[in-house]
Amino acid sequence: MGISHAALASLAVIMTAGAAASGAYAQSGEIPDRVVIGGVFDITGNWSLEGEEGRSAAELAVDDFNEYLVAIGAGWTMTMQVEDAQANASVALDKVQSLKGRGIDLLVGMGSAPISTPPRGT
Repeated sequence: MGISHAALASLAVIMTAGAAASGAYAQSGEIPDRVVIGGVFDITGNWSLEGEEGRSAAELAVDDFNEYLVAIGAGWTMTMQVEDAQANASVALDKVQSLKGRGIDLLVGMGSAPISTPPRGT
C-alpha cells in the first residue's frame, strides 16, 4: 500500500509550516523552544478514513521535521494540536477559530470534504 496524495500533501504542508515558523520567528529575533501548529482533520464522520490518514501523515511529518531540527541544532521543536472537524464545515470553522484563539496561527489539515464532494455511498 503506497502513500496517498493526501498523505503526501500533509507532509509537504508540515515542511512548509516549519519553514514559515522559522522565518516568522527569525524576523522577530526570537524562536520559542516549542512552535505549535494546529491540525484540523476529519477524524470522525463520513471522511474518517481520509482524515485519519492525513492526521497520521502530519504526525509523521512533524516527527521527521523535529529530527531535522535536532540534526541542525535548531534549538526548537514543533508540536501539533489536533482537532476533529467531524466532516462538517461548520465544525471545522469552529476548530480553526478555537486554535486561533489559543494563539495558534499555523494550520494544516484536509479540506472539508462535505463542501467539495458528496460522502461515500451517496
